Amino acid sequence: MNHGTNYTDYQRYLDLDTATAGLYYINNGTQYTREYFGSGPDNLIVIHVTSSTPHGLSINLHQRRQLAASSLNRWEDASYATKNSTVIMTGQSASRDGIQYATGIKAVSTTGKVSSTY
Repeated sequence: MNHGTNYTDYQRYLDLDTATAGLYYINNGTQYTREYFGSGPDNLIVIHVTSSTPHGLSINLHQRRQLAASSLNRWEDASYATKNSTVIMTGQSASRDGIQYATGIKAVSTTGKVSSTY
């Protein structure tokens, strides 16, 4: 979502009571919103992106931890796409006894097309 500087009504917010943050703005007559929230018990961070125009979003998401996208390194054990538009990456931090991690991106659309590849 690269809209340059041609936007109006730009506003950001932070709500400590609901643990949400976000922004909204209008670009060429379309209102865009982004809302961020997290859940410690669910170990989850969510980014919710919307557009007031049908099919008004085109987003490419990437998650990388290695220097070259074509090869895994000692900190990334696996990276793969699932059948439900999710990309998963697992690995371990910098040492043999490092912290293990898993991260995932799942894209959901109510009106458009979603695909995931690795």
